[in-house]
Amino acid sequence: MSAVISWPTLMLHIAVEREGQPRKELRFAKDSVVVGREAEHDLQLNFEDGASRQHCRIFAERGQVFVEDLGSRNGTKVNGKRIAARTPISGRDEVEVGKVKLRLVEQAGAARPSVKTQAEPAEESPTTQAPARPRAKPAAEPAPKARSAEPAAKPAARAAPEPAPKARQKPDAEPADGSIKVNLKSAAPEPEPAAPAEPEGKPSGPVHDENEACRSQIDPLARRWRDLGRPEGLLLHGPLLARGLAWVASDRKLRPRPSELHREFIYASRTDRRHRLRDAGALAGAFVLALTGGSITARALHKDLVLKDAGPGQDNGAGQCMPDNPAIVRANELAKKAADQTDPERAILAGVRALVAADGPCAYQSDAEPVLRNALSRQRSRVIGRVSPIRGADVGRGERDVVTVDDSGTVTLWDRTGASSARTLTSSASQARIAVLGPEERWLAVGTASGAIDLWDLDQRAKPVLAKQLDSHREPITAIAFSDDGRYFASGDRRGNIKIWDMRGTDAGNGLGELRAHKGEIDRLEFRDGGTRLFSFGGKQVYAWDLQDGRRKGKEKLLAIGGDATAMAVNGEGDEVVVGDSIGQVLRWKVRTLATAQADALAKHDGAVLDLAFIPKERAVLSLGSDNKLIVTELSQVMREGSEPLQVGLRGLQAEPLHLAADPTGRRIAVSAKDHKIYVWDVQQRHTSAQPVAVFDEHVDTITALQTSYDGNVLLSAAADGTLRQWPLQSTEAGGTLAVLSDHRGPVLALGLGVDGSRLLSAGGQDKTVRAWRLDKNGAPRRLLERTYDTAIRTAALSGDGRWAAVGVDRQVLLYNLGAAAGDRELRPIERSHHNDVVSHIAFSANGEWMVTADDAGTINTWPMRQDGPEDSPANPAALGRPVTAIALSPTSPYYAVAGTDNRVTMRAMAASGGTAEHQVAQHEKSVLSLTFSPGGDYLVSTSEDFRAILRKVDKGKTEELAERSAIAHNQRIRAAAFSYDKRWLATGSDDGVINMTDLAKATERIRPLTGHEAAIVALAFEPSSELLVSASVDKTVRLWFVGDLDRGGEVRQVPLAGHGAPVTALRLDGGQVLVSGGADGQIRIWPLRHESLLGLACRTVGRDFREDEWADLYPGDPLESLCGGK
Repeated sequence: MSAVISWPTLMLHIAVEREGQPRKELRFAKDSVVVGREAEHDLQLNFEDGASRQHCRIFAERGQVFVEDLGSRNGTKVNGKRIAARTPISGRDEVEVGKVKLRLVEQAGAARPSVKTQAEPAEESPTTQAPARPRAKPAAEPAPKARSAEPAAKPAARAAPEPAPKARQKPDAEPADGSIKVNLKSAAPEPEPAAPAEPEGKPSGPVHDENEACRSQIDPLARRWRDLGRPEGLLLHGPLLARGLAWVASDRKLRPRPSELHREFIYASRTDRRHRLRDAGALAGAFVLALTGGSITARALHKDLVLKDAGPGQDNGAGQCMPDNPAIVRANELAKKAADQTDPERAILAGVRALVAADGPCAYQSDAEPVLRNALSRQRSRVIGRVSPIRGADVGRGERDVVTVDDSGTVTLWDRTGASSARTLTSSASQARIAVLGPEERWLAVGTASGAIDLWDLDQRAKPVLAKQLDSHREPITAIAFSDDGRYFASGDRRGNIKIWDMRGTDAGNGLGELRAHKGEIDRLEFRDGGTRLFSFGGKQVYAWDLQDGRRKGKEKLLAIGGDATAMAVNGEGDEVVVGDSIGQVLRWKVRTLATAQADALAKHDGAVLDLAFIPKERAVLSLGSDNKLIVTELSQVMREGSEPLQVGLRGLQAEPLHLAADPTGRRIAVSAKDHKIYVWDVQQRHTSAQPVAVFDEHVDTITALQTSYDGNVLLSAAADGTLRQWPLQSTEAGGTLAVLSDHRGPVLALGLGVDGSRLLSAGGQDKTVRAWRLDKNGAPRRLLERTYDTAIRTAALSGDGRWAAVGVDRQVLLYNLGAAAGDRELRPIERSHHNDVVSHIAFSANGEWMVTADDAGTINTWPMRQDGPEDSPANPAALGRPVTAIALSPTSPYYAVAGTDNRVTMRAMAASGGTAEHQVAQHEKSVLSLTFSPGGDYLVSTSEDFRAILRKVDKGKTEELAERSAIAHNQRIRAAAFSYDKRWLATGSDDGVINMTDLAKATERIRPLTGHEAAIVALAFEPSSELLVSASVDKTVRLWFVGDLDRGGEVRQVPLAGHGAPVTALRLDGGQVLVSGGADGQIRIWPLRHESLLGLACRTVGRDFREDEWADLYPGDPLESLCGGK
C-alpha cells in the first residue's frame, strides 16, 4: 500500500435561512458557488430577498472557504459587516445576502489534507460519490414528498430511469417552497464518468464558431490578468465584455465553455464596469436620465452589464450591431446634430449625449465617438470650476490644488485633475479677500475683510480642518506669502502693516514680529533665501528686509525709483529685484547685501509699468506697460557698467494688457488683456518671431488672475465670468487629452505604461533624463521619479505591473522600485551590469518574471525577477556576436526573439534549463526594425528595411512557416506591426504612411490598406476589444482606426488626434485604459480610450450641463436630461 497526501476538493455544504421559514441545507458537487438572481447561478435567490443579479461567490482554496462580493447593490456582509474584498469564513460566520443568511455546514476533516492508502474506502473521501451506498434519507425532510407529488400529466420523456430515484434521495438539493432555487447540474451528487483533463477553455466537443472566437480573444487577456495580480486596468469593457457575458450565458451544450478563470475574469469585469458607472459622479445623470429621454432603453445602454438580456440565438455582441440597430440609428442622429454645432461647448455636450446613446456593445459602430473627439479637439481650455465672479486665485506647487476667492468672499479649493470634487471653505470671521497655498500644499492661509487669517490644515484633503484663526491685524488682509521651505508666512493689510508668522512645529501660527514702513496697502510679498529675506511692495514703495528666525535683522532698504512704484519682481536667488514706476521706468536693484544695494536702468515705457517678471534660465526681464508693449531686456548683454541692454519688443497684443505670467521653466510668456484674451509667446523665438504662438479666447469677461503651474505645463486663469480655466501652456493644441506633459528637452526616446494604466515611464535621449508618474483614474499625472544622468539614455522599460522602471545608462542597467516611491524622488536604484558595451535594449516579460537586457556588443542577459528586484547574476547569458537591432519576449512562454545586424531572427530560452541553442526564425535581406509577438504568444512577426514583414507560427520556442501568409509586402520599409487580441488581424505600417491589414483567418483575401497618414508609421497597437487600431506617425498625428468596419464591408472610419508639434516617436496602449504618445517635441500626451474616460473628460472640459434654452433649441420636445451631473 502506498500513502498519498493531498488537499481534498471541498464540496460546499451551505445552510440557507430566511425569516419565517425553516432552515435549508444545500450540498454542491463543486468548490465554487455563485449566488444571485440569475437562473444560471448555482444558488438563485429572489428579487424580494434583496439580492442582486450577481451578488456574491463562495469558494474554497486549499481547504479554506472564502466569500467575495461581486459588485452587488446592497453589498455582502459577514457577521454584520460589509466586506470589500474576499473574506475567509467558517461555520461560525454568518453571511448576509440581502434578507437571506447563509452559513457553512462544516464537515470534519474537510479542510485538512488527507492521508489515504489504496485500500481506503471511497466514501470517506469528500470528492468521491458511491452510488452503491446512497445516503439514508432523513425522515424529517419534506423535499422527497414534494418530489413524489409531481403531476402525472408530465410528458413520458420526463419519467426517470431506474437510477433517478437515488439521485432524488438527496433532499437538500432543492427546498420545497421554491423560494431558493438551485442549479441541479452543479448541485446533484450523481456521479458522472470521469473525463480527461483539458486545458482551460479548450473545446472537447462540437465547436461553436462564436464561442471559439470569443475564447481565443479573451483567453490571453484573462491569463495576463491573472499573471499580473488581477489589475483593474486589464478588465474587459464595452463590446468585448458584452461578448464575454454572452459566452457565459450561451447554451451549455455549445463548446468551448468558459473555464473558471474565464468566468472569474468576465464577472470581475462586469463588477468593475458597474462600479465605474456608479462612481462616475459627473456622469450619473447621463446614465440614468438618458433612459427616459428618447427611444433608448436600458437594454440598449447597458447590454454589457446584464447577463441574460439576449434571447435565443442572440449573442449580445457585434452580430447585433447592424446599421439598422435602433441604438446605432439613434446615436448617429444625435452625432450628426453634434457635428453641426459651431459653439465648441455645445458641440461637446451634444457629443456626450450621442455617446451615451451609443454606449454598449454597438458603441464603436456609431459615429458618436469620432464626433465627440473632434468636438473636444476644438476646445483648448478645460473648465476646472464655475462659481460667482472670481476675485483671485492661487496655484499649489503640486499637480493638484487651486484655490479661488470669488466676489461673495467664498473660498473654494479645486482639484484641477478632476479626481475629487471641489471643497467650499467657510470662515466664521468675515468674507475672504485672499487665499494662498503653502509650498507643500499642507496649509492654506485665507485673509479676511476683518483682518483675521484662517489657517486651514489640508492634510486630509477630503475634510479640510480650520486649525487656527489669527486675529492680529485690524484691517483687511491684502497680501500673503509663504517662504519656500514653508517655515514662515507673512501677511500684509490695507494700512501697510506686515506680520511674520511661525509655521514650525505643532503649534503653527505663532506671531514672530511686525514690520512697519509702508504708507499704504500692501500689494505683494515675496520671501527668498530660505525665509531670511522678505521683499514687500505697497503704498507706491518697495522695501527689502533681512530676517533672522522670522524677526527683523537690521534696517530695511527702500528700493527707490523716480516715480511711484507700480510693479515688482524678484529673481529666484533673491539677489536681484526689478521695480517699475508710474512714468514707465524699469530699474534693476542688485541686493546681494542691503548695505551695498545698487540700481541701474533697464527699460523705458511710454506709460506706467503694469507688471514685471524674470525669465528663469534666460537672464532676462519682462516688463509690461500701459503702452501695450511687452519688452524683453537681456541682462546677459549688459557687458560693462553703463552699456545699454539688448531689448526685444514682443508684438501682437491687440488690447490693453492686464496681467503677466512667465513660465518658471523659462519657455513661455502669457499676458491677459482687456479683450478677455490670453496671448502666449515662445521665449526661444523672441529673436526670430515676435508674434504670439497662441491666443486663447474662451473667457467672456475680464480676466482677474493669471498664473502658471510650477512645472510650467499649465496656465490657469480666473475671470469675472465665473470660470476657472486650465490651458496647455507648452502646446497650442491640447483638446481631447487627459494631460500634456512637456518636461523633456528633446525627443521622447521611450515610453512605458503599466497594464492598469496607473504608472507611466518616459525617457529622453537628448536631455539624458528619465521620469515616472502615477496616473489617477482621470489620467492626471503625479510625478514619482526624475533622474538626469551624465550620459545619454539609449533605452528604458517599465514592467507590466508598473512596479519596476529600468534604464540603460552606459554599461549599466538601473532599476527603480516605483511601488515604493510614494512621491520620493530620491529613490535609490538597483544596479546590474554584466555588460561590456552600451546597453541598447531592455524588455520585461508580460508576467513580470523576467527581464532581458542587450548591448551593442551582442551580449544578451536574462534576469529572473524576484520580489525585491532582479537576481544578482543573469540566468542564461548569451553572446550573439553582433549588435542587437530588435528584441521581443513571448507573453506566454519563457522564450525571447532577437535580431542582429546580420538581419537574422532567432529564438532563445530565457532560463538555462531551456538550453543555450538558438532556433532560427527568419532571414531578412536588410536590417530588422521590429519584432512583435501576438497576445497569445502563438505568432511572431518581424519587420524590416527590405519592405517585408515575415510571419511565423510559434510553439514552445519553435517556429514554422505559414503557407500563403509567411510574408507581407509593402512599397517601403516597415517599422511597426501589431496583432489584434482576437487573433484576427495583423497590422503592419510602412514609411509611405500605409497600414496593411492581414486577415489571419482568411489567408487568400487581400484587405484594402488603411490610408490617411502623410508620412512614416512608427508605432501600431490594438485596443483589447480588437475593434480599434491606433497608429503613430512622423506626420505629427496619432490616428484611431475603427477596424471593426472591415467586417461590415464599409470604409474604415478614422479619427486623427493632433497636437504634437513634431513627429510622434513612441506609443503605448497597455490595458486599454489610456493611450500615451510621445513626440520629438518632448511632449507626452495622455488620451482617453474607454468611453467612461472620454465622457468624463468631456464633462470636465466644459464644466457644465446644457442650459434649458440650449436644450430646447437642439432637442425640441425631448425632456431635459442631466448629462454631466447637473453642473
